[in-house]
Amino acid sequence: DVLEALDYAHELCGFDGKPLGFVHRDVSPHNIFLTFEGHTKVIDFGIAKARDSSLETKTGVLKGRANYMAPEQLTRRADRRSDIFSVGAVLFEVLSGRRLWQGLGEIEILAALTRGEIPSLHAVRPETPQALVQICGKALAPRLEDRFATAAEMRDALDQHLWATGGAPRHRDISEMLSREFDAERQRVRALVEAALYRLQSGEGGRLEALESRDPRDAVNDSRRGSGRSHPGTFAGERAPHGAP
Repeated sequence: DVLEALDYAHELCGFDGKPLGFVHRDVSPHNIFLTFEGHTKVIDFGIAKARDSSLETKTGVLKGRANYMAPEQLTRRADRRSDIFSVGAVLFEVLSGRRLWQGLGEIEILAALTRGEIPSLHAVRPETPQALVQICGKALAPRLEDRFATAAEMRDALDQHLWATGGAPRHRDISEMLSREFDAERQRVRALVEAALYRLQSGEGGRLEALESRDPRDAVNDSRRGSGRSHPGTFAGERAPHGAP
């Protein structure tokens, strides 16, 4: 579904009918939401860039997260295949249960990207089905020309594997799973929101209580700075994305 969304963005055309050459440039788990209806949303196009955009990256400033960044983004040559690399990094984590750059800091990650040394899924999880190893490896190819040419091509490869192994999960199944997994958290959030609304209706003042959420992958060997800390979540009273957990 993420690849479907990216393919839509990549194929966008202007009023003249010419492709805009749109690239997200920051595809990561932080920007992929699963709604309680079982749908996938790709969010935060804040640093996305069209081919002829006048927005330029400032010298010395990298746009995107190093953990999911394609090698060519270091030289500001990003195109749609850069987003495919980032999806490959997410897929690596889904299949392996660990970070792509496990245990490495940003400087070490950037150095490895410069050398084109990308971790191998097979080396980390040799029991992974060969079809998925090949898909992930092609998405994470250091050279642009060795990757999937389009997000649709990678989507079709994943679809073929899914249908060969029982079919893709239904939105209803995903919805039911999310509802079970997040039931306690949703109840906690609902209680905080209702308490805040009651205080407001009663004319009471004071600050609204902040909610905090954790990225479960931060619990063990996080390669990012701030490992193991809670990340600030949505404030009671702030408007959260529709359907977001």
